[in-house]
Amino acid sequence: MNRLLYFFFLITAVLSCSRCKEECDDPTDPDCPNYVVPVDPCAGRTEVSAEFVIEQRVDVVGQIGQLILSDTAISLYNTTRVTATIENAALYKWIIGTDTVSGPTASFYFSESQAGQSYPVTLIVQKVPNFACFPNDNGMDTVTKFIHVIEICDNPIYGTYRVAFDTNPTDSFTVAIKTWPFTGDLTNECNNLFLNNFDNPTSPDSCYATYRAVGYRYLKFWSDFISCSNSRGEAFIGPDNNSIRAHYQYWDQSLGIPLSPASNWPFRTFKGRRIQ
Repeated sequence: MNRLLYFFFLITAVLSCSRCKEECDDPTDPDCPNYVVPVDPCAGRTEVSAEFVIEQRVDVVGQIGQLILSDTAISLYNTTRVTATIENAALYKWIIGTDTVSGPTASFYFSESQAGQSYPVTLIVQKVPNFACFPNDNGMDTVTKFIHVIEICDNPIYGTYRVAFDTNPTDSFTVAIKTWPFTGDLTNECNNLFLNNFDNPTSPDSCYATYRAVGYRYLKFWSDFISCSNSRGEAFIGPDNNSIRAHYQYWDQSLGIPLSPASNWPFRTFKGRRIQ
């Protein structure tokens, strides 16, 4: 009899406890079904920082300029822009060589004579800190980065690659991005660009790019209506200087009279790796 009473009271206690949990409505109690996890007021907050990004402006005649991230500048052809990542600071002070510039962004230009050198860019930032989250933050920070300047001929994107279109990844072919001077032009030895075999498999020809803009590891091209093909788009290589990807619109003579506007031309994308 005592054993039966024991089990009766045990079952009653368990059922009673279950009802307590079901009826719990305290949002601060982790055991309640409506428990709300407290929000950390400092989540996503950061100390005052002078961190900034470096970008190169790549321009093609007749098209809107494009900004690409790069800590290496192409001399003579590109404008460099630096931008602070922190917003609404009371002070932005850039030290670029012997110049001092104020504001969240600054733009400047490297001449050909500066190629082969590295230049420090320093940003000093001052802003009222968030003392509640960072009681030791003094509201000031300084960051210095170096920008390496190269000549346009030293851009690693020039070379020969084995690639395949995304639509046919098992059928590879060879392309090349080449450059050489106009005859008699000694002012710039890399002002003539050719895209070799971008029109594969129609004809393995070298097509002159009428317009082009070059960023470090980046090329934007726009060929005119010429005999071998018409193409416009972009190509870029990875940080390893070996992998390449190109995305461009293309029209060749076998397709008949080019559609107008060029935005109607079909797109092609290839990927591959350097072989030379």
